[in-house]
Amino acid sequence: MSCIHGKDTKPEEIVRKYLFSKGFRYRKNDKKLPGSPDVVLPKYRTVIFVNGCFWHGHDGCRYFIWPKNNAEFWHHKIETNIERDARKKKQLEDAGWNVIVVWECQLRPEKRDKTLEELESILKARIGNASQKRQLIRRTVIMPRPKGSKNKVKTPVVIIDYAAELEKKISEKNTLEADITALEADVDGLKVQLKEKKTALKALDKDIAALEQKKSRQDAEALRKAQKEEIDKAIQQLLDDGMSMEEVLNKLKR
Repeated sequence: MSCIHGKDTKPEEIVRKYLFSKGFRYRKNDKKLPGSPDVVLPKYRTVIFVNGCFWHGHDGCRYFIWPKNNAEFWHHKIETNIERDARKKKQLEDAGWNVIVVWECQLRPEKRDKTLEELESILKARIGNASQKRQLIRRTVIMPRPKGSKNKVKTPVVIIDYAAELEKKISEKNTLEADITALEADVDGLKVQLKEKKTALKALDKDIAALEQKKSRQDAEALRKAQKEEIDKAIQQLLDDGMSMEEVLNKLKR
């Protein structure tokens, strides 16, 4: 049974990494919006939900099968999820957001490229439509009349594209947020690596201490054997020189 449940799942990361590689900047799991969308693109006024086929009841999907065990519980659970998804989608649309749902099965290897390319096309089309609908706001600037002049003052009209300025600032903000997210991820990764290195170092220190003790015992044993061999050799030499064992022992006691 395939299930995608929770945040920062593999399918979510596939979508996010693809969008980032194509220049899209986003926020993730924005709790200020209904349903905490997995991907939020303010510039495009669009949110994306990456749904698991099982947990969100993907109708008609061959990967979604109603469980036979504890069927009543699962029917209630999944139907509740479906109703909540529909409710959050309507709330977002009523607030002026475009809602896109990407299903887990659409991100399987055989369909992934097509799904991501279609998603990119949809987003680019929406920003294009938004640009066409953009209205220029006119601001009148009153120029002072030169002293002594009787000529009527001409009032030039300055056209300011506030929508473009807003879009530019939002894009800059999204870029900074994405950079910060990437840096935070790098920091978290470095923290994990540092912890692993420290653990490995601690284990090595323990191994080194144990080996040093074993080496010390081994050296002591080797020294003892060498001294014994030297004594045995000296005794044998004395015996070979004609001394009795008693005389040798008396000599050693001195």
